[in-house]
Amino acid sequence: MKRNTIIVSLLLLTFGWCGSLWAQCPDIYYAESSNDPRMVERGWDTLVNCHNRTIKLSATTFVPPLTYQGYHVYSIPYAPPDPTFCSHAGGGGKLNVTDDDLYDANPMQMPFPFVFFGNTYTQAVVGPNGNISFDTSVCNESMPYNVSTYAPIPSASTLNTKHIKNNILGLWEDIDPRYCDSTGFANSGIHKAIFTMPPQHNGPECRMLLVSYNAIPKFGNNRYYSCSQNYSTSQIACYESTNIIEVHIKRHWAACGTDHNQCVVGIIDSLGFNAYTPSNRNPLINQNILTPEAWRFAPYGATDDTIRWYLGPTVDSAMEITSTNPNDSIYLCEQTGVSYRSIMVSPRVTTKYTMRLTCHSANGTFYDIAYTVTVGCDFAALLHVIGDTLLCLEEAGTYTSIFPAEDTIPHTGLSWYCDNPNLQVNGSTDGTVVTVSANQLDLFTGIYRDSLERVSNLTIRAEFANGCLDSVVLPIHNINNIDRSVTDSFCIGVTYAYGEQQLHQPGTYTRAAVTPEGCPYNETLYLLAREVPHTVEYRVDCMPYTWIDGVTYEQTTDAPSITYTTEEGCDSIYSLSYTRDTSLKAYIGASPPYATLGNRDIMLSNQSHGYQRILWKLPDGTTSNQERLHYTVKKEEDSVDVFLVAYAYDCVDTARYRIYQYKEAIWFPNAFTPDEISNKVFQAQGLGILSLKVEIYNRNGLLIYQFEGFDGSWDGTVDGHKMPQGSYVYKATYTNIIDPSNPLTQSGTVQLLR
Repeated sequence: MKRNTIIVSLLLLTFGWCGSLWAQCPDIYYAESSNDPRMVERGWDTLVNCHNRTIKLSATTFVPPLTYQGYHVYSIPYAPPDPTFCSHAGGGGKLNVTDDDLYDANPMQMPFPFVFFGNTYTQAVVGPNGNISFDTSVCNESMPYNVSTYAPIPSASTLNTKHIKNNILGLWEDIDPRYCDSTGFANSGIHKAIFTMPPQHNGPECRMLLVSYNAIPKFGNNRYYSCSQNYSTSQIACYESTNIIEVHIKRHWAACGTDHNQCVVGIIDSLGFNAYTPSNRNPLINQNILTPEAWRFAPYGATDDTIRWYLGPTVDSAMEITSTNPNDSIYLCEQTGVSYRSIMVSPRVTTKYTMRLTCHSANGTFYDIAYTVTVGCDFAALLHVIGDTLLCLEEAGTYTSIFPAEDTIPHTGLSWYCDNPNLQVNGSTDGTVVTVSANQLDLFTGIYRDSLERVSNLTIRAEFANGCLDSVVLPIHNINNIDRSVTDSFCIGVTYAYGEQQLHQPGTYTRAAVTPEGCPYNETLYLLAREVPHTVEYRVDCMPYTWIDGVTYEQTTDAPSITYTTEEGCDSIYSLSYTRDTSLKAYIGASPPYATLGNRDIMLSNQSHGYQRILWKLPDGTTSNQERLHYTVKKEEDSVDVFLVAYAYDCVDTARYRIYQYKEAIWFPNAFTPDEISNKVFQAQGLGILSLKVEIYNRNGLLIYQFEGFDGSWDGTVDGHKMPQGSYVYKATYTNIIDPSNPLTQSGTVQLLR
């Protein structure tokens, strides 16, 4: 007999989204890699050629959300990760969910932290009716079977039952795992498996948890009835890091009166307010699912992904591409935040470019993934030019055009152009050799007279039979022989090397020199003498000071010094002037100097000398830098220590003051019974009492008895005669430890009872 349920209704929220079919892992890759066998053989993903010298490389990414905002729900191709529906990979196994409508008695440990509706879970409970709950309190409790009472989700009914909230409803229907052996299928039952997904492109490995409901009969179809048709098979997949949920349904049989032939596919949050379901599956009424189907629930929200680009096959920071200037041969484009999804490149040789994705997932995992794209060069013909581009005056330069040996496309002509008409340019008869020459008169006149260098651009252009063009621009550096001058200094007594000359005195000197390019000119040196520096270190300290000479000084009366040689070879003097400061002394003032039970508040004051700052350390663990402060001794403390630390320069002095608490008290009974077994005498008790004298008076004011000290007492007799019952007056005179020289008195009455 099925259990009763409450019927309420909730609001339905659904979203549609078309996204990547790769649910397992974050990833970055180049989606436009060519499958042309010729390019695959060369290891090229794409290419540039003479008709298209620039290409845009774009990164395709799959990035998990870092924060939760909601779920996208969409249909995906039916492809269960475990097509057997009974694998036990990764340490899985057949689950002990074998009672009708009862959740597993023990929570299932998740193989990885899983984020569901923005909350992270490490445990879940497998239900008997095609569901997984993240509320571990439902263990061994009943899962509602009558879908018609609680569907659609969310509804008021789901809002008021914890057994449906916080759930993945893979295929929620009234199935009965007690009679799995009645279906005739091997391995019928509920199974758990953990799969590790191989890397996609250059991404990481990721795991997924699978819970499979394999050929579970509908309720009422047991061994006594035919259930070879009345069963369902489905699978729930939970993916690591992406936190995506997939439901793969191989078969659903609707015939079951207890759930009114209904089923639900969807997810619902822990409060029961929000749920996501596929279209026409909330609920599905009076329909079988005999054509397999699959649904994906993909969380969405903000991400923290960053895309960077590198020149070369690694993510070497020195090779990171940062330019966004379209005039460069490599530049970034399509910016989103700090990321650039695309890069424009114009390689002249086969070149590798690496795209890099960094991001976090909602469960805290950090991913750093790189993918390298190879751009090949398929120029029909290439032109290279070799020759010396640094020329001295009246020196001619020769430039030879070179074509690759594998180039089978002939060039149909060469042409050249120079932007400096004063350079003489001549070409060979076959056009492969160009000579450039100049003289001083036509290169360095007018505004170029004082120029050390004049740069001219020589352009050589080749045309090929296939219509491709190529050109090379060479900067020609002509070096002038202008005389130059330099100024330098040296230490007296040190030899200064100037070319072949050895100089010992300041003055003006000349020599013949050549430029780094080997062009001659005359140079003049203005040589100066350096002064010897003298540096004094001034120091004041409260501790002996060990100087750089290794000597420890109490105080310097004269200035010790050392002489060292500078990098230039000059002698330098360094001396010390040190003054000792010994005035630091920590001292504590206290008023009153001790505490009593009647006055436990002590005023503490800083009375230190020669300090720059102070720090109190009090018995209750607190600190203070005030000059004066109060401290209250606790009633139960006999003494406490207060510390004051005084600082000056690098020196420290600490003072300790012990606060004593003097405790005194005296007590007298108000009655005694000499004729009884207990309380037979009148006797005083006290604390902190040094001396005590007690006098007893009758009702007429006559002194009848007296005793001293706490060992003394009165037993109610005088000279062996019992005194009558009644009131007697006592007067005590005593001194205490607080003020031993000041006697104190206390009087009262005591009842003598017989």
